[in-house]
Amino acid sequence: MEKLIKLTKQELCAKCDICCRFPDEKPNLKPTGFKLKKHGEMFVCEAFDLNTGKCLKYSKRPLDCKIYPFAMAKSIDKESIMLILDDLCPAAKELDTNKQILNTNIKTRNPIEWEETFVPLKFLKKTGANTDILNPMRVSDLLFFNSYIPKTSNLSAFSFAYHFTWEDFFKFSWKIIDGALCVFARDIDNTFMPVPPLSDKKVKPAVFERCFELMDIQNKGKTESRIENIPKETAGELEKAGFRIAKKDEEYIYERKKLELLSGDKYKHIRWLINTFEKENDFTFEDYSTKYLNGCADLLFKWLEEKRKKAVNDNEQFLLKNIDKAHKRALLEPQALGLEGKVLLVNNKVAAYTFGTPLGKDTFCVMFEVSDHNIKGASQYIFMKMAGEFSKYKYFNTMGDEGIETLRANKLHYHPIKTVPEFISYNKR
Repeated sequence: MEKLIKLTKQELCAKCDICCRFPDEKPNLKPTGFKLKKHGEMFVCEAFDLNTGKCLKYSKRPLDCKIYPFAMAKSIDKESIMLILDDLCPAAKELDTNKQILNTNIKTRNPIEWEETFVPLKFLKKTGANTDILNPMRVSDLLFFNSYIPKTSNLSAFSFAYHFTWEDFFKFSWKIIDGALCVFARDIDNTFMPVPPLSDKKVKPAVFERCFELMDIQNKGKTESRIENIPKETAGELEKAGFRIAKKDEEYIYERKKLELLSGDKYKHIRWLINTFEKENDFTFEDYSTKYLNGCADLLFKWLEEKRKKAVNDNEQFLLKNIDKAHKRALLEPQALGLEGKVLLVNNKVAAYTFGTPLGKDTFCVMFEVSDHNIKGASQYIFMKMAGEFSKYKYFNTMGDEGIETLRANKLHYHPIKTVPEFISYNKR
């Protein structure tokens, strides 16, 4: 309980006009045991002193008030009771520095109905209901998503940014099934799962069966339902249970320290490019902030033009046609997506930028990297510096090659220690 209370500060509350005031007489967040009284066009709590802005019964305030901006609410599908955060409260912005609240074991009682401003934080218990309704997932659900990621995961799809950088193309939703977070993505044609059910515990085949049921309802037989980016071990278990499995791609894993040091003959050419860059340029390496947004956007436009001219197959053309929106999403709101970015400036102009995100406890994933190919060694330099910046991680994941031969050759040039396969599952026949 104490961890929840500390999120709000008295000086912040004194300046706020959200709490204790309501638009109607029977609001969702009405304090238990207290009446509301009419005041102008709104209603206020009977214990609220309009002159001082203080509570007259503060020592006897109900649990609702003690834990606000947290609350216990039924999910939209009414199948789960969630610990939520009301995004209307200014104190909600401090959540990033109070992640320990996710470990709070709060007793569930009197759950309220869901509202648009609620951000889910933690699954508390089942209600016993069973519906086919899915809950919308928003960018503000980063911590909720992260609380379900297995600590040993090293695939890029087990990150929030992997999905929400593509929010312009997909509508995301979620459902808690047997304690696992199940994420769904919907485009114009179909609903699918871009990642298998998320849980630190082993997910039972019955959860996958329920996921396919929900997708089949959405797809109405027009497209075949699927679950993507499944780790090898899980794919093997699903195949034994009768699900159909197909290989999708492989992601490249490196020892981070080797990428930082680049020692030995096998990195000789990369070191030469970096040395050339350092000798020929006046440069700085900076943390990304939106003050570099326009410079990065200009570089992205130039980079895409060059790449499109050299694209040799339909898959490469398709990716280049759509990837600009994913990059722009990362450039606009990296923190909301859980991304960390770096910028390389040459003569005070953006020459390269990169973004990445943690995967589990040991791996950091580099999701985007763009560089000016006319500046020799810029790409190699920013990648080396990125490896040095995130020294608390043992491994780097640079994602897959999407079947693009030039991308594959570039990834192999850095000598991965292994590739990690990912699979797609289809329902049982």
